[in-house]
Amino acid sequence: MTGHDAKVVPIGDADDLVLYGTKAQSLARLATAGFPVPQAFCISADACREHSDRAGVAALTAILRGVPASAPAVTLTPILQRIRSSVIHTPLDGALVDSVQAAFDKMGPGAVSVRSSVTAPDMVTGPLVGRHGTYFVPGFQEVLHAITHCWTSLWGDLSWRDREAAGLADADVSVAVVVQRLISATSSGVVFTADPATGDRDRIIVESCYGLGEAIVAGKVKPDRFTLTRADLALTYSDVHPKPVHLVLDEGGRVVQRIVPPDQAAAASVTPYEVREIAALALNVEDLTDGPACVEWARAAGVTWLLQARPLIVGR
Repeated sequence: MTGHDAKVVPIGDADDLVLYGTKAQSLARLATAGFPVPQAFCISADACREHSDRAGVAALTAILRGVPASAPAVTLTPILQRIRSSVIHTPLDGALVDSVQAAFDKMGPGAVSVRSSVTAPDMVTGPLVGRHGTYFVPGFQEVLHAITHCWTSLWGDLSWRDREAAGLADADVSVAVVVQRLISATSSGVVFTADPATGDRDRIIVESCYGLGEAIVAGKVKPDRFTLTRADLALTYSDVHPKPVHLVLDEGGRVVQRIVPPDQAAAASVTPYEVREIAALALNVEDLTDGPACVEWARAAGVTWLLQARPLIVGR
């Protein structure tokens, strides 16, 4: 591919791992297969590589790799800070900005999530999952800032140390960026099409909370947890927890924390019918993940949207 237009594509065209990373590839396959995926586009990893070249990342990385393995971890911190600072303060390529704006404008007004999509599979399904940035923003200028922060998440202290530990420090790893319509969810969560602790394929686990699922990720609430049988999606167990707060979109498209009324906080965040619908959708995703899947979902206005799907890693 050549030219900047090739660096910004609709999500359905982002099925090349090297160019668009694992998260985008997953969404591309979900969208192509007809699953309900929020509208999105992807900025290829080539844009990150070119920006990093202009920011002088290669020379700084050489310094980083020259630090002896016996050196204290804190020795790396100022070098990693220099890399992140260089990426953030190097202006974005003008043609790339124009392409991103065209894609953003085509999507229409509204809040979006800006999500890192890493080009090394082991960094998404292995011990490095969750190390790379996701940002919720209300408009175009904030999208541009979030793109560079997604790129810098590759050079976070924990990201680098985990890459070293996983033997990926010398790998050609880059970050594509997914910009996706942010669903104003009434409930969100994750579904595992096998027990994530044991791998038992007869047990499907659905976790949920009110509002955006980031409340679970950030540890703000303990999710409700539902267990179903694979054969007939019978609900066999419900573990409902108080959920005193939820994350929602305000009038300006920003994510804010709000109090959940006490009577609602103590109730299940999804109905038994919704739990079965979410589980059924996730089971259909297994054809794309070649086996048990971990699927992020969000519900709004009676529709269950799929936000990500990846192979389930048992016992983590």
